[in-house]
Amino acid sequence: MLSNFKKICVHRFLWVMLCLWWSVGGVGCDNQPNRSPEISFYHWKTTFQPSEKAQQYLKKLQVKRLYVRFFDVDWREGQAVPVADLMWKDTLSAYTIIPVVFITNRTIKSIEEKEIPMLAQQIAKRIRKQAERHQLSLEEVQFDCDWSETTGEKFFTLLKQLRIYLPEGIALSATIRLHQLKYTYQTGVPPVDRGVLMFYNMGNLDGSNTQNSILDLDIAAAYLKGVTTYPLPLDFALPIYQWLVVKRRTRIVHLINDVALATLANSKNFQQTGARQFTVSKSHYFRSVYLYKGDELRVEGVSLVQLQKAAEMLAPLVNHTPPRVIFYHLENTHLKQFTPNEFQKLVEVF
Repeated sequence: MLSNFKKICVHRFLWVMLCLWWSVGGVGCDNQPNRSPEISFYHWKTTFQPSEKAQQYLKKLQVKRLYVRFFDVDWREGQAVPVADLMWKDTLSAYTIIPVVFITNRTIKSIEEKEIPMLAQQIAKRIRKQAERHQLSLEEVQFDCDWSETTGEKFFTLLKQLRIYLPEGIALSATIRLHQLKYTYQTGVPPVDRGVLMFYNMGNLDGSNTQNSILDLDIAAAYLKGVTTYPLPLDFALPIYQWLVVKRRTRIVHLINDVALATLANSKNFQQTGARQFTVSKSHYFRSVYLYKGDELRVEGVSLVQLQKAAEMLAPLVNHTPPRVIFYHLENTHLKQFTPNEFQKLVEVF
């Protein structure tokens, strides 16, 4: 009897100590928050109407939010102009929609300081209009701009102005490129609530420094060397797309999306010259693009093994819980390369 009583006391003591340990670590015993990385996707098409297959993936992966490109801002005829508005054919009310606005670097470079408040007002108004029209509840807005050391100050001013014109309480996030992560002191840190490290498009399209400009792990390792943290809570964007780079003489003349290696290898119109390189052996139309004899082609994409290594490289940079892992982008041809289980295993690395 006494022995059982002692066992009960010991068990209760151990349970209390375990709860105290969890509590100190920020996790309560009764209501542990979900610490698993959150899976999400970018939607970068001109029409918002995710396919049934895409929606099945979203459901299986328990996706909560989608990062949807609303429109771009470009420099046209001497002024900053919102262009390429998204066309809506669905709203997917089960998901939180995060508006994303892409702003070209030449816009920030060209605009004068005095014009920035007006641009911020136009952008905020356009976002609110789309959100109201489609009954979207805004909790965050993301701005995608590859600012540089010379344009950073004006871009940061724009972000500060956007806080004024967007509804109070909305979080702001910004994309972070590898050079901005590596050279934080020179490029600065955007005045936002969180950043998303864009872990793709890291080499030269002309192939001068890489054979895969979408994801080159050697280039990435050089940028990450010596980087241990970032001043903002950092989320991560990984690529799942592929394209065909068309080089004519010394210039890149086309990018053709979603071209598989086998498509070229099995055609008499192309001659394979390397593992992922081809030349056009006969002039012809390919995917509505006219290719000339002698054009040099390079198929670029990502494999599951590459994404696994990328996730392992990025995991040490996790500085908040749970991080969001966002795949670029939501498209059937991209999704079919990986199973939902493979997506899940990738994010578990974080």
